[in-house]
Amino acid sequence: MVDRLPSYQDDPEQLALAKFMELNETHAPKSKFDYSIVMEECEKTGAAYILIVEDDVVFLDGWRHRTMQALDAATTKSWEAGHTNFLYLRLFYCESLLGWNSESWPTYLGSSLAVTTGILCLLLLTRRYMPRARPYLTRSVFLLITLVFTPLLIPLFFAAGGNCVLPQPAGVHLMPKNACCGQGLVFPRETVADELLPLFRSNRWSQVPTDSFIEQHADATGALRWALTPVVMQHVGGQSSHGVQRGTYGVMTPSRLWNFGFEGNDAGSLAAEHLRTAYALVTESLRTQREEGCCVAFLFSLIVFRMTELRVRIWHLAVERQRIIKVRLRNRMLMDGLLAQQRDIRPKTHEAERYGVIVHGHQTLSSCASRDDAMKPGILYFNPEHDFLYISNDTGQVVHFLHYLKTIHDPRYVGLLNLAIDINGLAGGGGLCTIDPSALSPPLKTGFTETLTQLREVFFVQLNPSFPITAMVPTFDRLHPDPRPIGWDLGKVFVTFDPRGMLYAWGRLFYDCFGGLVIPQTEHRVLLTFVPTAHDVYDHRDSEEWLQKEEDAWLKETSRGGQSAQVPGGDSEATVGTALGFWLFPVYAFGALPKNPNNVFRNEAPRSMDLKENSPELALLNLP
Repeated sequence: MVDRLPSYQDDPEQLALAKFMELNETHAPKSKFDYSIVMEECEKTGAAYILIVEDDVVFLDGWRHRTMQALDAATTKSWEAGHTNFLYLRLFYCESLLGWNSESWPTYLGSSLAVTTGILCLLLLTRRYMPRARPYLTRSVFLLITLVFTPLLIPLFFAAGGNCVLPQPAGVHLMPKNACCGQGLVFPRETVADELLPLFRSNRWSQVPTDSFIEQHADATGALRWALTPVVMQHVGGQSSHGVQRGTYGVMTPSRLWNFGFEGNDAGSLAAEHLRTAYALVTESLRTQREEGCCVAFLFSLIVFRMTELRVRIWHLAVERQRIIKVRLRNRMLMDGLLAQQRDIRPKTHEAERYGVIVHGHQTLSSCASRDDAMKPGILYFNPEHDFLYISNDTGQVVHFLHYLKTIHDPRYVGLLNLAIDINGLAGGGGLCTIDPSALSPPLKTGFTETLTQLREVFFVQLNPSFPITAMVPTFDRLHPDPRPIGWDLGKVFVTFDPRGMLYAWGRLFYDCFGGLVIPQTEHRVLLTFVPTAHDVYDHRDSEEWLQKEEDAWLKETSRGGQSAQVPGGDSEATVGTALGFWLFPVYAFGALPKNPNNVFRNEAPRSMDLKENSPELALLNLP
């Protein structure tokens, strides 16, 4: 990266020259002029290498460490070839130009004749020196092989394509011709300072395009042109920006694949390779600096430099964790009164809202936190792609909340994509199913219907004993299926109310809003969990304390005649370990719903249900 952004305004002579070139529409001289300005500014940084990149490209994850390794290999190979340096290392090339070329037809013809002659000689030698084969190598066989089969196989070889039958070898190799284009070239600083900059200045008005101009210089001087395979970047432009009307930028979406090998990369494998390389770099840096006895300050700065990409990757992995965030919409007067007690007021950005938002567990990661700490206003950082909002309200303002979430608080206007909701949130006071869409104002109705249709996943929450235990931590990981031996437990799952009641209410909501339209991309799950009473679980220590209290209470209630009873399953090797999290069942696990949403649904709970045929996902909470 340059230390500052170069501009024509820096030099009056450059500004006048740029205006003259643009006025006369001299594209080739203007492109070389710009190229030289960028190279000169990069050369001033003192960096060992200069990468010139066009704007219509994408890089793969981990491109930098592959490029640095390739530069080391190119330098070594250049020395072995008797050169002190090389012209450039190419990070991208168009594979279609490395196939069969019409100008090479004499080579292809000669090769085809050589193959045919070789096969004929092999047959003749076999017939002469292997008498047992003579009865099979008749004249007709000779004619079929040499005049029919071989001539047919040769076109098939060419039809398969040069990149298929003769692919480029992996690593760093010379590519002196048929290389296109100039999207990503790495130049050694000495080459730029000693060769390219003087060349560009002395041939400023040449009408040869920049990439061809560099290639002509290499042909004339014999400079080495290395290429990296597989490529670490892809050209995504559909056509050049040259020749389009001013104010437009050409077609910036790919009209074809420029490099097919790039599309075969796996994102997960690239990320893993990147992390391994970053770890190896840090380990090697620590070892080297220890051996050389460098000061701690320099060592720390080196580690920070090496760890930048690793920190970014770790940050992305942390952001991508799924969370269930419990959001309560409370009466505005109540919330404003609580703010007034703390000598605070509602922010002006929330003045139009008729409700107050409470995030259950927000700013209460410690069970020792005071009530005042818990009630202090804060900012909720919400990731629509991964977070589930578990919404409960007693204000009837859920539509306004969804509308403001999407149109005001989300700069990308995404809004809610994943929802968790229980029977009260659906059919209770102010629930979703009590909303009359026809009574909503057009903006609210539009936001409400758009939110419903864009939902990716919906959890229908049922809280019950005997299920995995929930806690205050919002983040979780999903295991499918639950790896514990839970077959016996699934045969007698006790529910206090029928989960199909939520599914029926949800179906009624969509019937009222969309006339029964089904949103195919939305996945639905039934979430079963147990909430510990009178004891919030914040970490592993809290969970152990609560489990011990439950065990003590069980032993106390079941003791008879001074002898303590055993904890159920306590002496069995197949005892199911306690899970802190929740189950996720497919909605069809609980039975069929009425075919007509207008039919009355009859709740059959409380009862035990046999769910052994539908193994659930286990979501484990990330307790500290």
